[in-house]
Order: sequence, then C-alpha cells, then structure tokens
Amino acid sequence: MFEVLGLMRRASSTRSTEQHGIHHGQGHLLSILMQHDNLLQKQLADIVHIRAASVTDLLEKMENDGLVTRTKDSSDRRITRVSISDKGLQLMHENAKVRQQVDQIMFGTLTDEELSELDTIHQKIISSLTTEVENNQ
Repeated sequence: MFEVLGLMRRASSTRSTEQHGIHHGQGHLLSILMQHDNLLQKQLADIVHIRAASVTDLLEKMENDGLVTRTKDSSDRRITRVSISDKGLQLMHENAKVRQQVDQIMFGTLTDEELSELDTIHQKIISSLTTEVENNQ
C-alpha cells in the first residue's frame, strides 16, 4: 500500500509541479482555503498541523506568487487573515484536471466492479484509521 501511495504522490506531484510550479504543501493550503476562505493564519496552521512559523514561510512565498492574500484584521492588527486569490482558484481548477488525469492512469484499467470493491476496502481502512487516531488523541 505504501508503494502505491508513493507512486500516486509522485505521479500527481510531478504533473502538478510541471504544470503549475507549486509543491504539495502549497496545494494543501490552497485546498483548505477553497473550503474555508478568509481564515485566521493561526487557524490555518492548526488545520494543517504545522508550526505557525512554517505556515508563515509558505504563505509569504504563496503571496509573492499571487496565490493568496493576507490582510490584517480590522479589529486586531496582530491577527492576519488569509484568502485564496483568483490566481490561486484558477490554479486549483487546473490542478483538479491533473488529478483527473492521474485518476485515469491509476484506475482506468479497473472494471466498475473492481472500483466498487476498492472503494469498500478504502472506506473500511479509513474507518479503522479514523477510530485509531481519535482514540489516541
């Protein structure tokens, strides 16, 4: 399973980097901002489980590349809010196309029955892992 995950990540990452020039961490932040725009920078760090300083470094580069905007909160200048830019949204839509290509490479040879069986197995694994993580927090 780890071999499949590694190959999947490399196929996806290589295609995404070649087409868009971003790496996985940046894509992950943009994905979160698509779902929860205008987050506090601290909230974003908490969601992705990385140190605030690391998120700051990533966001600085992303802001310089025009993928996100950071603004100081009007009521408390110590707070920074982060939003995805139009350029960031465009990049994520292009990235979705890349993911579809990778999905086709990965799953294109499977029958509908095999896909259904694989989905059932994945759901069981996700359920087991979710329970394990929740019990250890």
